[in-house]
Amino acid sequence: MRSVNAIATSTRPRPVEGAGVSLIAYAAAAWLAAVFARALSPALPGSAVGIAELIWSTRFGAACASQLVAAGGIALCIRLLGTVLPLPGLGVGLRMLIAPTTLAVVALVVSAATRPLDPTLSSVLGVAAAVALLAPAPLLFSGPETRLAAVVLTGAGIATGCDVLAMELGRKGDTGGPEQLAAAALVLDLALAALAIASRARRGSRLTASVLAFTVLVLVPVAIAAGGDGHAASGIEVLFYRSLEALSDPWPLLLPTWLEHTATLVPFAASAVLIVLCLPRDDLAVALALCLLGRPAPGAPIATLLSAGAALLATRVFYVSFRRGAGARDGSARQRGPRSAPSDADHARPNAASAPSTTTR
Repeated sequence: MRSVNAIATSTRPRPVEGAGVSLIAYAAAAWLAAVFARALSPALPGSAVGIAELIWSTRFGAACASQLVAAGGIALCIRLLGTVLPLPGLGVGLRMLIAPTTLAVVALVVSAATRPLDPTLSSVLGVAAAVALLAPAPLLFSGPETRLAAVVLTGAGIATGCDVLAMELGRKGDTGGPEQLAAAALVLDLALAALAIASRARRGSRLTASVLAFTVLVLVPVAIAAGGDGHAASGIEVLFYRSLEALSDPWPLLLPTWLEHTATLVPFAASAVLIVLCLPRDDLAVALALCLLGRPAPGAPIATLLSAGAALLATRVFYVSFRRGAGARDGSARQRGPRSAPSDADHARPNAASAPSTTTR
C-alpha cells in the first residue's frame, strides 16, 4: 500500500512553467478592462465635441475586453477549482463552501453576459464574494508564506460584506447605517492595499519603489482632476475628473472631492503595483491583485469572479509552498540517512567479530 505522504505528494499541484505568465497577463487584462469599462468609457461622452468615433471605439473596446476577462475568469475559476478540490487536508466544510460558491458565481456571470442582473442577484453575488474570500482564510493562516495573504483576503471579505449590507440598508431607506458600514470598508481598503504591497515587495529598494509608484498612481490623477469641474478646465482635466467621478459614482459617504477620488484610486493603484511585482513569477501577488481589483465594485459579476479566482489561487499557492517545504525536508533527511547507516554498521562489527564461531569443518 502507498503511504499517506506519497498520496499527498502525488495529489498536490505542481508548478507548471509558463503558467505564471498567463496569470500575470490575465491580471493585467482585468485591470485594463476595469479602467476602460468603469472610468474611461463613461467619462468620454460630453467631455469634448467631435469625438463620436472615439466614444464608439472606446465603448466597443471596453465591452470586448470585459467579455474576454469574464471568459478568462470563468476558465480560471473552473481550472483552479478542479485543482484545489482533490487536495488532501482541505476539509469537507471548505469543499462544501468553495465548490457551490464558485459554481454559482460562474453561472451568474454567464447569465449576466446576456442581460442585466436583478438587484437581488447582485446582492447574492456580493455575499458569494465575501464567502469565497473568507472560506480559505483559516487554511491560509497555517502557512507562513500565505499568512499575510490570509489577512488581506479576510479583510477584503469583511469589507465586501460591509458594502453589501450598506447597499441593502440603503434600499430600505436607512440613512445612518450605510455611511458607517461604508466608512469601515474604506478604512479596510486603505489598510489592505498597504499590507498587500508590503507583503510582496518585502523590504529594501523594491519596497521603496513600490511605495513611490503607488503614491504617483494615486496622487497624480487626483491632482490633474482637481480643477476638472471649473469653467476654465482643460480637456485632460475634464477627462480625469469625469473618470474619477464615474469610478466613485455609488459612493455613499459625504467626503471632500479630493479625498473621495483618492480613496477610489487606492485599489486600482495597489493592484497595478502588485501586477508589476508579479514579475518574473509570483502567483500570490496575482491573487492579491485580483482580490483588490474586485473590491471597487461589490456585487458586480466580473468583480465577484475575480474575488473567487483570487481565493482559489491563494489556496493553490498554499499547497505548492507546503509541497516545496516537505520536499526540502525529505531531501535533507535523505542526505543525513546514508551518513548514519555506516556508523550503525561499524558499531555492530565488533560484536559480530567477538561472537563465537559455530562453523564446523
